[in-house]
Amino acid sequence: MLDYTKLNEVKNEYVLYQVKIEDPLPDESFYVRNEYDCFYQVELNLGVGIGDFTIIDRNNNEVEDFGKIPFNSQITIKNESDGRYYAVSYDAEDGLGQQFFLRADDQDIKVNYKEEGYYTISLRLYNREGCYKEVLKTILVGKGYSFKAPNAFTPNNDGINDNYRPVFSGFVKGQLNVFSTSGIKLYEEAFDVETEYRKKVKLMGWDGFNRINGVQVYYYLFEATTLDEEKISKSGYFKVIE
Repeated sequence: MLDYTKLNEVKNEYVLYQVKIEDPLPDESFYVRNEYDCFYQVELNLGVGIGDFTIIDRNNNEVEDFGKIPFNSQITIKNESDGRYYAVSYDAEDGLGQQFFLRADDQDIKVNYKEEGYYTISLRLYNREGCYKEVLKTILVGKGYSFKAPNAFTPNNDGINDNYRPVFSGFVKGQLNVFSTSGIKLYEEAFDVETEYRKKVKLMGWDGFNRINGVQVYYYLFEATTLDEEKISKSGYFKVIE
C-alpha cells in the first residue's frame, strides 16, 4: 500500500511530498509521473539480506551462542550472511568499537579479549539507504563473568561517584548488600534478568543517605548466579569520603 502526504509547495516550481510504502518488497522501482506523461524512476534496494555469523575458536571449532572459551584465547568472527546487502559492521565489545566494511571489502574479524567476562557480539547488515538488520551472539570468556568493586565513594551530590555500586557482567540474578562494620544492614538491591540474558545490568547503588555519623568504613556483600548457574560471592570493605 502506498500513502503520501503533501509537505510543502513552491508556487509555479514544485510540490514536496512524503511517500510511505507499507510492506515494501526488498527491491522495487519507484516511478513519479506528471500530467504530461513525464516520469522519473528510482531503484529502491530496501532489502538487507539475512544476517548470520559464526564464532571460531583457536582450535577451529565453532563456538555456540552463550558458549565459553578460555581466557587469552583468540576467536575469529566469520560473516555467513546471505542475500543482497551493501555493507556490514561488527562490534565485539572488545574496546575497538564498531568496524564497518563495504560488502566487497568484508573480512574475518580477529578478537582477543583482554579481560574475562561476558561479551555480546553484534553483526549488522546495511542497504544503501542505511537500513540495517542486527544479529547478536554472546560469548563467555574465562570464568564467564567480570566483577569490580570500588574501594571508596563520595556521596556529596556532585554527580560524580555519588553512589556505591560494583560494576559487573555475566550474572543473571543476584543481590548487593551494604552493612556497617557492626553488622547493621543499611542497603540491599536485587536484580534478575529473567530470560533477557544479553541485558546489561547497572545497579542504582547505595547513596549513603543513612550512613552513620563519624563512621567512614563499611562492608559490602555481593551474591549472584552466573549464566551457567555458578554461585558467586564477593565481599570487602570500602570508605566513605566526605
